[in-house]
Amino acid sequence: MVDCGRIDVGEVRDEDRLGILNYVMGKKDIKPHDLGVTSQYINAIRHGRRRVSDDLLCKLLSFLTYEKLASLLRGWVPEGNAGRYNKGHCNSQGGPRLPPTPPLNALPTPRRLPTHNG
Repeated sequence: MVDCGRIDVGEVRDEDRLGILNYVMGKKDIKPHDLGVTSQYINAIRHGRRRVSDDLLCKLLSFLTYEKLASLLRGWVPEGNAGRYNKGHCNSQGGPRLPPTPPLNALPTPRRLPTHNG
């Protein structure tokens, strides 16, 4: 079964989360109370009013194998950055958890200093 501590659940897209929910509840015959949620919450997710939370996704993943998860995600499994989901202050390698690096286009552009000619 899939261990949430070994994958980066934050990287799983919303449509994939919904597909995992539908698969687990349909094919595995898992009920909302087995997941610790209400049927109203599941209906809100299925109708697009709520999102599959990281906690619920973790519970859903516990019913899947890595192979089935890979097939549901079309071959892609978000591995390697497990520290993001862990609730502690360290990443999976034991070091401090650092904030994500912003993309280059999000950094401020440097200002030119005025030059004195003469």
